[in-house]
Amino acid sequence: MSRNYHWVYDPKPRKNALNAPQKAAALTRAEDFVENHLRRNCIQAPPGHGTFPVNYVVDFSVKWHGAYLVFIAKYASPYPDAEEPFFETRFARLGCSAPDRFSLWVLRHNDKWMELPRVNGTLQECLEDMRTSSWF
Repeated sequence: MSRNYHWVYDPKPRKNALNAPQKAAALTRAEDFVENHLRRNCIQAPPGHGTFPVNYVVDFSVKWHGAYLVFIAKYASPYPDAEEPFFETRFARLGCSAPDRFSLWVLRHNDKWMELPRVNGTLQECLEDMRTSSWF
């Protein structure tokens, strides 16, 4: 009887390294980023009357989900036969590996998370990457 065990590197943080006040401070800074950058620059006006309706962004939010600070976009669906007039989707997350050490992840078109190259940056560096990166 052979035992085939393989060790596999997993870059995801196992648990959140922040306590409650640190989580609240990170959430506040992320909400400020959403208010001052995403809502001002990325919310779209309803598209004009074209050949067919198009989904468009109407709001952004952020919340903790396990060890990740998740950024969520809310879309309006103007289709006449849409089941719901609005839907939400995650588009980015910040993984916390140590106090004030975060990694930036983006949700790709195939619903798989991809970590962007800067690993273990500060929260401010990750938010600046979100501001300047072509992924967002």
